[in-house]
Amino acid sequence: MIIIFAIILLLFLVFINKQRDGMTQRGCLILYGESFREGKQFDRKRDTKLGFDNQMKACDSHIKFIKKMKKYNIDIDVSISTYCTKYEKELKNKYSDYNIFYSCETEMLEDVTQSKQNMATKGVQNIKLNNYSFILLTRNDICFKQEFIDTFEPSDRIQFVCQHWTHHDCFKDDEISYPVVNAEIMYVPKKYFYITKDLHIDHDSWKYFIQTMDLKNSDMELMLKTYHDSDSYKDYNPLYYMVGRKQTDNWYDKDKMNNNNWDNDDITCHSYTPYTFVDN
Repeated sequence: MIIIFAIILLLFLVFINKQRDGMTQRGCLILYGESFREGKQFDRKRDTKLGFDNQMKACDSHIKFIKKMKKYNIDIDVSISTYCTKYEKELKNKYSDYNIFYSCETEMLEDVTQSKQNMATKGVQNIKLNNYSFILLTRNDICFKQEFIDTFEPSDRIQFVCQHWTHHDCFKDDEISYPVVNAEIMYVPKKYFYITKDLHIDHDSWKYFIQTMDLKNSDMELMLKTYHDSDSYKDYNPLYYMVGRKQTDNWYDKDKMNNNNWDNDDITCHSYTPYTFVDN
């Protein structure tokens, strides 16, 4: 009798594990900032015909990513936090096959860095965070390249794209080194959702979260083991480009591997910078 019970229990556990393996995760792609842009950094021109065509390219890449995630039992909702546009209907329709949450603001702050933080925060506030296993934050004008779509997978750490090019790749504060990060795509798993109460998306995000959220180096990681500036107009990036700008093939740190081990403080900093950069 005991043997029979043990067999039944074993079969039940196998069944439960199979069910778990087939369970669908849910994530949310949070798109923030200006839509339908045309022009380089600091150019505020938008809602033009070229801006429309540019934005549709970005949207198509987002949808391609969403469809790819579906094959891995990951459903993706979309939260858009942007500035009000004459193409609002078209933007919403582009994502109409998915759960979409939308908000728009009429004016941009003069402080573009703060404006960026505000728009990203609004994108988070559009949704019920507890419904998700992770959130993926990126700008509306970011077009995912195939390498990002093919290689993305959920992690148990906060992720940034990469460490900044070695022209200025580290901060130093009280003799402690921190990476200057490319945060144009930022991944946050559920256990770190509390950082969205003071969401900080910038080159000093790694340093900021350690100093203000009591995180450790081991709580964060990079998607790439190579160095890249965040502006695809200035430096090549294999994971994305900004649709309103020409993208360069020039790669400042071509083939230079980033072997830094931040968990163990086994790092090499090529150049320290005292300031934060703006990539808007």
